[in-house]
Amino acid sequence: MKYSDIKKLSGSILCLAAILGLSGCKADEGQTLEQRNWQLVWSDEFDGPAGASPDPSKWAFDIGTGDNGWGNQELQYYTDRPENAALDG
Repeated sequence: MKYSDIKKLSGSILCLAAILGLSGCKADEGQTLEQRNWQLVWSDEFDGPAGASPDPSKWAFDIGTGDNGWGNQELQYYTDRPENAALDG
């Protein structure tokens, strides 16, 4: 067999396999979910003037003790400065 004949035969076999594989698939019956009556229990829209802090009744800053690596030995600094946590208006 020549290379071109093998290439044509391989292509034909591949197409036949694809046709047979796809024809064996049937449409899913679909999934039925029961009705759930979810109710929102908490949200924050972050409405407010630019530069204002987030609502303190909903959010608090956890800045730790100031020791190096506070919490879990992280190499970062926790802060409550408005430059780091403020509304953008």
